[in-house]
Amino acid sequence: MSQPFETKSLSDEPDHLAPDGSEIRVLVSTGKAGLAHIRLAPGAVTIAVAHRTIDELWYVLAGQGRIWRRMGEQESIVDVGPGDSISLPLGTAFQFRAEGDEPFEAVTATTPPGRAATRPFRSGASGRRRFEPRRAQPAQPLARMLRT
Repeated sequence: MSQPFETKSLSDEPDHLAPDGSEIRVLVSTGKAGLAHIRLAPGAVTIAVAHRTIDELWYVLAGQGRIWRRMGEQESIVDVGPGDSISLPLGTAFQFRAEGDEPFEAVTATTPPGRAATRPFRSGASGRRRFEPRRAQPAQPLARMLRT
């Protein structure tokens, strides 16, 4: 049985906060994919997480951001702005921050749809979190990888 099609406008208030601390506004979905809007306040930093159940694609709408990603031995930090897109394959650890004076905003497509099961990203034998804080807060110096 097919799912009915949807039309939805972006809401003023977030539907929920993601485990990383960013605001999520749920848009439309089908049985196989979902679309959402992410917003992170100017100067805020998320915690590092890794999705356990979804692949995610981002398209940046507004603001400037810096995104750290790691999967296995591959690791990168990229600066992104309006018109840029990134991929976060299943299992990729990532963290982002909003640079500048305006919020960082992106549209995300996920497969499968729905809330992602995420876990804090942990590294090293100690199992300690790679980055702090637990909630999005004004940017503070991050680990060596996120320094400019």
